[in-house]
Amino acid sequence: MNRQRAALLRLLLTSVVWGFSMSFQRVADACMTPFQFNTFKYLLAGLSVLPFALAKIRRERLSLTAGDLVRGGIVGTALFAAALGQQSGVGEAGAGKTGFLTSLYVVLVPLSGLALGQKIRPIQALALLPALTGSYLLCVSPSEQLSLGAAEAAILLGALFWTVHIQCTDHFVRFTDPLILCTVQFFISALLNLSGMLLTGLPSLPSLRTVLGPMLYCGVLSTGFGFLMQAVGQRDAPPALAALVMSLEAVFSMVSGVLLLGEGLTARSLFGSALMMTGVLMTQWRKDPTHV
Repeated sequence: MNRQRAALLRLLLTSVVWGFSMSFQRVADACMTPFQFNTFKYLLAGLSVLPFALAKIRRERLSLTAGDLVRGGIVGTALFAAALGQQSGVGEAGAGKTGFLTSLYVVLVPLSGLALGQKIRPIQALALLPALTGSYLLCVSPSEQLSLGAAEAAILLGALFWTVHIQCTDHFVRFTDPLILCTVQFFISALLNLSGMLLTGLPSLPSLRTVLGPMLYCGVLSTGFGFLMQAVGQRDAPPALAALVMSLEAVFSMVSGVLLLGEGLTARSLFGSALMMTGVLMTQWRKDPTHV
């Protein structure tokens, strides 16, 4: 298995744990504000990877430089802004439209990549058509209409910051170890969310007890493990391809809804999922079998 295939498997695993976190986040949204939930989520993520980061620093005699802190701070701030934009609009726009509008980063990433001088294979550009069509069919019900109000604008702003996060991660993992980068970004994002929580209100003890299970999954597995796999995977996968694979989060969110929340399946959602998977598989087509 070449390095890019291994990277894509890591990114696919990221989309799985991210997708399953959606069902847990729906439970948490009923009890806590986004600032409250994200504060504890990112704090748990930071604490879950911190021992491994410290062990690696000691084992490999690495030094934590000011550059590492700056790079971690940048991706942590982008992570905070992306999640805030998404959460700010989901209440009014609904989960379906939020999922689709957020998935537009699969277009924003290659467009920003072209501006940054990144090369994009024609097959990757062509794969965007089934991927976006599938995302729309999967996320947006026939009764919903897309419009551009304040909620939708906030979600699109979040998608823009997801683009910034992906591009910055792609660049920074060349200079900072992914484990160190993720550790710093989690604590930075937790601090930013903590500031928002202190301004808007603290959670109650009953709400903390209610969301303990979802918080542990979202903090340790979805965020701690998921974003670490993203950072490691992006070392060997170009940003446009990474974004396309990670957008499969919507497919696994549907699967988690069926398995964990008892939601039903429709022909529209199944067809949309198949189109999104087709888009990813298209990127693996090789006219020249010796091409890596």
